[in-house]
Amino acid sequence: MQRLADSNPLARAFVDAACAAGHPRNEDFNGERQEGFGQVFAGTLVERINLRGSRATGITIRNKGGRLELDAAVEVVLCAGAVNSPQLLMLSGIGPAAALERHGIKLAHGAVHAGRARCGAT
Repeated sequence: MQRLADSNPLARAFVDAACAAGHPRNEDFNGERQEGFGQVFAGTLVERINLRGSRATGITIRNKGGRLELDAAVEVVLCAGAVNSPQLLMLSGIGPAAALERHGIKLAHGAVHAGRARCGAT
């Protein structure tokens, strides 16, 4: 979890007011507790998972402020759903080599099943 370098002043005031009213502040909604008030990256698109060798080290995001690389302190957890998780893997160069090459994406890690339907697979 990385703090916003430049957050919306109204959002900051809202979170501060909630905390002043006795609600807990939450700087990491993926941590051990999810309740509380904090800010998230709204209107943001994750473009890719950043890799160092075969290790995920962070993500690259894009929003109205431009493109930004966020480094993970410990790990990267991919939770983008049944369609967007495999898409994000493939945009990051993780997937079947032939499919990635067809779209001009450099292979980072061969994963033959990334992006393929696995219904009924064992």
